[in-house]
Amino acid sequence: MADLPSWALQRLEPSLRDLTVVVLQGRRVVGACARARKSGVKPGDALDRVRTLCPEAALAQLEPSALSAAWDAALELMYRVTPWIEPVRPGMAYLAGINTLDAEALSSELGLRVGVASARGSALLAALAARGQGTRVVKDEAAFLSNVPVYLLRGAGVPAEIVERLKLFGLRTLGDVLLRITPQQLERQFGKDAAHLWSLVTGGDARPVPLFNPASNLQASWVFEPPALEPHDWGSILEHLVDGLIKRLEKLLVGTLTLTLVTALGETSARQILKCYSRERKTLIQAAQRLLLEAHSGIEFDRLTLVFSDLLKPTPYQESLFGALERPNVREAIKLVHQHYPDRLGKLEIVRPNAPLRQQRFKFTPLDGEQPRVKRKSLEESTSPKPKRSRKKK
Repeated sequence: MADLPSWALQRLEPSLRDLTVVVLQGRRVVGACARARKSGVKPGDALDRVRTLCPEAALAQLEPSALSAAWDAALELMYRVTPWIEPVRPGMAYLAGINTLDAEALSSELGLRVGVASARGSALLAALAARGQGTRVVKDEAAFLSNVPVYLLRGAGVPAEIVERLKLFGLRTLGDVLLRITPQQLERQFGKDAAHLWSLVTGGDARPVPLFNPASNLQASWVFEPPALEPHDWGSILEHLVDGLIKRLEKLLVGTLTLTLVTALGETSARQILKCYSRERKTLIQAAQRLLLEAHSGIEFDRLTLVFSDLLKPTPYQESLFGALERPNVREAIKLVHQHYPDRLGKLEIVRPNAPLRQQRFKFTPLDGEQPRVKRKSLEESTSPKPKRSRKKK
């Protein structure tokens, strides 16, 4: 993938696919589509420069959840073509068991650059050499690699400094590197990066691509007889589907919802990425209702499918145990631990907040589960006025 942030945004928002898109993180560019890059916009540019070079660009802030959702959807589509998929990182994957027609179909459908070869390195370089959203098929790998310019190595993970040094040595293509440099010389020049560079020069490894395990998701469907059209036809059914999926979630949280309607004219879908992972019934029902209204084109539909994806298992953490010692169950738990491990359970108290060393600022105070003794002033002491101090004159 040439530019993951802008690609993900255009995949999730079809209305942006024909526009110039620039993705920002704060006021700096982190992604730019092909049109924006042709105008001179590149990652790291300031927002003011983007507005000068490309005033018509649609600007959006980076959302990591959108990146993962778009990439997961792309992997689902690849999985329909072949079960042998090895995702390397978001935006790059190795596939096996596909032919040229499959590669061209994936390139056109997903907007990717695809390279077809017998080894990983050759396939990656072929994808980098493909123009735009196209497919490059390598039949003679030796001839192809000998003509690959060295600047393509940057897209394959080779540092820019190494690429520049290769150019300074007069090595313009991988064929020049293969003919004029030995692996030992590369290792002396570039150290640990030499192995990766040499594997690309020689075509890379030909290890088989493993079977892909699709991301976990839950889905539920409902067939309408007769077809549904108005909200009273599908309102209660949609809530029923959400309730059933929540029961199957157990302790997992939902990150993305996808709703698909099947009509006489085909399928329509809508997807929403939740701002926060959730399993709350109200939140999920409201999101599902919004998706149905978005996917509903005003004609009757026969089938409704709801999918919960991007499922997350929450990490348990200790919130506040020692801040609520007045609770009887907490005190009993502390007593039990104290019996077996005396003075091992406690809390840190601040004694010298401005001490130069951190270990001098706190003191460990053991807890035994007993009620803390609090000295209370007597009523007489609290109500009697304090004696005034007399000032002695010298």
